[in-house]
Amino acid sequence: MLSGLRRGILRAVALAFAVAVGGCAEHARQAAPQTLSVGSRAPDTGYALTDGRTISSADLAGHPYMLWIMATWCSSCQGGMQTLAQHIGELRARGVRVVQLEAVNDLGYPGPPITAFQTAVGPAGRSPNWFWGTATAEQMRALDPNGYPDIYYLVNADGTIAAINGAPAATWNEIEQFADSARRHGASSTLSSETLGGQITVLMKAGNVVQLSSNRFTCASCARRVIPAIRSIRGVRHIAFSPFVGVSRLGSAPNGLLGTLTVTFDPRSVQPGRIALVAVRALEADPYNRDPVSIQAASGQYR
Repeated sequence: MLSGLRRGILRAVALAFAVAVGGCAEHARQAAPQTLSVGSRAPDTGYALTDGRTISSADLAGHPYMLWIMATWCSSCQGGMQTLAQHIGELRARGVRVVQLEAVNDLGYPGPPITAFQTAVGPAGRSPNWFWGTATAEQMRALDPNGYPDIYYLVNADGTIAAINGAPAATWNEIEQFADSARRHGASSTLSSETLGGQITVLMKAGNVVQLSSNRFTCASCARRVIPAIRSIRGVRHIAFSPFVGVSRLGSAPNGLLGTLTVTFDPRSVQPGRIALVAVRALEADPYNRDPVSIQAASGQYR
C-alpha cells in the first residue's frame, strides 16, 4: 500500500496536467495504433531501462508480457500503476512480465521521471518481472504514432499481440484474463519456475502471540487467501498483515520479498503449530502455485 506521502506526491503529479490532457484514460481506451494490430507481431527491438540495461525481444521471447507506454503526467497512469503494484506478484506467479516505458519527452509536457513512479510504489516496483524504461522516438512511431498518453499491448509468448488497450486500472479484468490464459497454455517462463516451494517461519512473540513470516505472504491476495482460513480457527482473536517487511532468502516469493502475519490467540484453545499448518494448507491450495510449503521454527517455543 502506498504511504500517505507517496499518494500525495502521485496525486499532485497526476493532477498537474489534468486540464491539458482531460480524459486521457478515455482516449487510451480508444487507442488503436496505425502500424500494429491484434494478431501482428510486436516490434523486434530493445528497450532501454532506467538501470542502464536493455531488455530485448530475445529476452522477452517465450514470455507473455505487457508493454505499457505512458506519460508521467497522465492521471489514468497513476491508477494503472497502483493496480499493477497490487497485482505484480500474481503476474509474476503466472509468468507475465511488465515493460513500462515513459513516452519520449513525455509527449511534450513536463513531468517527473519514471523513476519517481518506481520509487513511489515501494518494494513492488523492484519486482524482477517489472521493467522500467524510456521509449525512443523510433519506438514511439511504431507503438504510439498517435501520441496517446496511456496505451498498452498484451503480447503472447510467441510474440504476437493479443490485445491493445489503455488505463490498466479500468481494464484490469482483460489483463488478468490474458495472464490466466498464458498460464493455462503453459507459456515458457523462468519466472514461473522461480516460484517453486515456500516456507513459513514461526516465531513466538509472547505466550499468546505468534508471528508467521513467509515468502508467500508478500502479495495481498496471497495473504488474504490465508487470513480467512486462520480466522476460522477456534481461539484465534486477531490477525495483522504486514507485506514487504524484508527480503526473502529463499528467492521463491512471487515478488522476492517477505511478509508476515501476526496472530493473537487463546493458548487454551489452539497452539501455534495448528495455526501454521492451516496457513500451509491455504497456501498450497493457491490455484496459481500448488507447490509444497514447509514450516520452520524460529525458536524452540514452537510446537
